[in-house]
Amino acid sequence: MRVLLIEPCELDARVTLALLHRAGIKTTRIANPKEAPSKLKETEYDCTLLSIEHDSGALEENLQILQTVRSITSVILISDSDDLHFFLEVLQLPIDDYWIKGDFDETMILRSVLLASEHQRRLNELRQRVSLLEKLVERTTGICSKLVD
Repeated sequence: MRVLLIEPCELDARVTLALLHRAGIKTTRIANPKEAPSKLKETEYDCTLLSIEHDSGALEENLQILQTVRSITSVILISDSDDLHFFLEVLQLPIDDYWIKGDFDETMILRSVLLASEHQRRLNELRQRVSLLEKLVERTTGICSKLVD
């Protein structure tokens, strides 16, 4: 299992990386969220952990990056906030889970990452089936058109 950790804070990154390592999860860490889309295109990851600080001026920018990253892989959001209003906002986001820094352990990490990865695998499988169905409909429509002519 491969995870991309997007964590600007060096200390928080060390703690999270240690927990991921103990859970047996291979992790690549980047500090700059803007690097995420290119990193995800060059290497296949099962899940992305995106750390955002709700008081940060970069929150809006991180939320835009979240949208891009979510189109490629599953996302678990990590925040420094246990603020209820922020959590209610987070519920509107396309994420697979939400962790509060300092409030998770190896077992929770492993369970959450496995669930998010499986969710993404099923989503990708569904997208492939939809694509195949669209092609079949297109071919059938073409064949029917020729028969009518």
